Amino acid sequence: MIEKLRQKVFGQKKVAGIEVVFSAEGKTTFNCVILSVKENLVQIEHKEEGIVDFESLKNLSLENMPLILSVTGRGILHKKIKDEYTDDAHAFSQIFPNSKFTDYYLQKAKAFNNQVYISLTRKEIIDQLLIRFKETGYFVTSLTLGPFSVADLYQLLSVELTELSFGIHELYFIKGLVDNYKIRENNDNAHVKAGNESIPGNLLIAYSSAFLGIIESERVCVDVEEVDWQKGEFEQKKRFKLIGFSLLAVFLTALLINTYLLTSYNQENQLLTLKLGRLNDISANLEGEEKDLHQKEVFLNQAGWLAPAKASYYSDQIAALLPASITLTKMAKNPFNEKESRSQRKDIFDNGRLRVDGFCAKPTELNSWIKIVKEQDWVQDVHVEDYTFDPKTGSGNFIVQIEIKGELE
Repeated sequence: MIEKLRQKVFGQKKVAGIEVVFSAEGKTTFNCVILSVKENLVQIEHKEEGIVDFESLKNLSLENMPLILSVTGRGILHKKIKDEYTDDAHAFSQIFPNSKFTDYYLQKAKAFNNQVYISLTRKEIIDQLLIRFKETGYFVTSLTLGPFSVADLYQLLSVELTELSFGIHELYFIKGLVDNYKIRENNDNAHVKAGNESIPGNLLIAYSSAFLGIIESERVCVDVEEVDWQKGEFEQKKRFKLIGFSLLAVFLTALLINTYLLTSYNQENQLLTLKLGRLNDISANLEGEEKDLHQKEVFLNQAGWLAPAKASYYSDQIAALLPASITLTKMAKNPFNEKESRSQRKDIFDNGRLRVDGFCAKPTELNSWIKIVKEQDWVQDVHVEDYTFDPKTGSGNFIVQIEIKGELE
């Protein structure tokens, strides 16, 4: 797909739009469209409909891009009412007067003739769905109920429509605004024109979600705290990578400059050395420096400090598995072994291990957490080195040793 846009700068370079479909039989399927931007052109990088489970969804490798979800099907209620209520709770009471507003997520989509489409679903449905996406390692940055992202896209494209049918959905427009929404029994997967693109009807919702996400256009969405959190996490991750690449470029530039200067100084030094006849003194100095360097290299190798650093990955994994009832105070990579160092009269480090210090109120909570850590594929073993109850704080201070499979990278 190639669709040239007027915007010259896009907020995202790659976005995945996913329609989550809850069927009447209780099954969940996914329709996915991945859009990317190259030279101010939006193109479909991948599209797939009828994905049956999260395991199949993992094959799309969506970890490094924002996910825009649209949830449709069973458990989602849509109702058109007058746009005359001061807040969402008041509007909700007109639809479910005997239900608790706090048990539902509510979405409002502007409709024709001073009306609004209210979309409702129980929070537990959405919360469980978001948990599954989070466990898979994906970042959901926006969530919409129903097919209204399609209406947002066609309003953005300024397309004059009176009726639009796609999949099992039918939208009716008046003056660019939705006047009515219907669900039909038969699925019509005929292609629908979106700009210069011809999209299968079953993928139009996913395509619209991704398109609006890639240009960061305003769209109808549900206010969900977990989605806001995941969006913030994704932005932080993206910012961290950008800073990392920038620092790497700076360091590489500095390294090239230093290499050039070092080469020049060495050449000059060699000329001066030949002129002054101090080859013997320089040789002696070099031997001393090499010996000192070798001793330091041996020490660093024994301490495990020259191994590739992957400790940040393990610390992130440990933090992600940590329950709220446990607080960590310190973590050491290849910790210093005081007992063995005294015995052998030299510095000894426990290579391939992480030492984690912290405290918790109950030993059972610590045991449960250790059990979870042991199940990680990069963990060889976990044991408690020390546990001391502090009566002043009412909590137990602990030291846990985590043995990594293979070498600690």
